[in-house]
Amino acid sequence: MKSKYIFNFLCAPEEREAKLYGGQAILEGVMMKGSNKAVASVRCPDGSIKSKVIKEWPEKKGFDIKRMSFIRGIFVLYESLTLGMIALRYSAETAFDEEEGEKPNPIIESLMFAVSIALAIGLFLVFPTKLVEWIGLKEAGASLSPSDPNALLLNLAEGVIRIIIFVGYILAISLMKDIKRVFRYHGSEHKTVNAYEARVPLTVKNVQKYPTAHFRCGTSFIFIVVIVHILISALFGFSDNIWIRTAIRLGTLIPVASISYELLRLSAANKSLLLSRILFFPGIAFQKITALEPDDDMVEVAIDAFKQVIPEDDPLIIEKQNQDEEVSADINPD
Repeated sequence: MKSKYIFNFLCAPEEREAKLYGGQAILEGVMMKGSNKAVASVRCPDGSIKSKVIKEWPEKKGFDIKRMSFIRGIFVLYESLTLGMIALRYSAETAFDEEEGEKPNPIIESLMFAVSIALAIGLFLVFPTKLVEWIGLKEAGASLSPSDPNALLLNLAEGVIRIIIFVGYILAISLMKDIKRVFRYHGSEHKTVNAYEARVPLTVKNVQKYPTAHFRCGTSFIFIVVIVHILISALFGFSDNIWIRTAIRLGTLIPVASISYELLRLSAANKSLLLSRILFFPGIAFQKITALEPDDDMVEVAIDAFKQVIPEDDPLIIEKQNQDEEVSADINPD
């Protein structure tokens, strides 16, 4: 690899890329996050679009630890989870015309969240590492040191099992009608961001021309996390004690997420590089399931949310104002 390509990979060039923009499909809608706020737009039962500012925060100036490399990924992940939960709750209330006065019990919500986390840990962390033993890939006995090649092979096998479980889970829920609609809204979110990055006016007709896949999707992030997790876990060998192995898997999640986030950003900024294509290939391919083709109404909702998180000094807004001025000049030549 030539030195200039190495430099480009390490120092991503500035371009019109939605670095500060992200999104998430919710029930009958889309949540978009910009540089200073997050907005959820939902299609109501009467056909109208209802929006809500989920969160606002001041413009960041000067030094901010939350923007430091290998640290920012932790804050981004936490913020995405919390904003997503708030947006999902709002979409459920709006899309199904629930009474706003009926607030969920916080104790029940906390218990449900705790149970969900426990099930996720059991299914995606504990079960895969135990399955390695059940299917006979590891003999009972002494633990393997990091220098033992079999330690890497066992961690690799565990990672593959984890991917199979994840893919199977997504395939299973994708058969549900409501989940399919969420996946179609996911596609509308990606199309909108792709159109924005292509510098075209955000109209339904324009947005529909763009693909449903996107490099910075959370699906791609998950696959990168699995790859990095395999490599980092191998540094600790392979303990014979399942609880020690599980503790290591949990303890390394934060550094794994941080490293994976940096790889996601760097690779997305250098999509033409072979390494980037290798990292993104599983996620892009899997988006054939998780980001489906939306209809025009779904795209309209995604555009509605996205336009509300774009600041006034964004090139898209400036370009639109210039276009409007040119049209006005043609109409009123004086």
